[in-house]
Amino acid sequence: MSAAMSLLCGGVLLIATSFVTGSAQTFHIANVSAVSALSLAYLVVFGALTFAGYTWLLTKWPPVLVATHAYTNPLIAVLLGAVIAGERVTMRIVIAAFAIIAAILLVKHDTGKDIVSREDGEGSPASA
Repeated sequence: MSAAMSLLCGGVLLIATSFVTGSAQTFHIANVSAVSALSLAYLVVFGALTFAGYTWLLTKWPPVLVATHAYTNPLIAVLLGAVIAGERVTMRIVIAAFAIIAAILLVKHDTGKDIVSREDGEGSPASA
């Protein structure tokens, strides 16, 4: 609930700021393209799904493992950019990808000793 409240307050403050700065007076819904509207809908839907998955994972695994999403998301974005948009993958990107994967494996190796799901409560660092 605290995440929802902070997002709601941020949205209200942004709308208030748009009125104070005059941006709201120049906005017309007719000027919003279909691509922009669909992009916003995509971000809302998949952002909500991702957040729900993240919070669910926090109930099943230690936060240190769940936090590795911060490293995997940019890597996945680069790979999708290369596959879908034809972006160029340089040697620097390949080296960085290996460094990210190695870091994730190190974190998993260090915290992965006898980790089981939190449902049974045994072996999880959070239950210790």
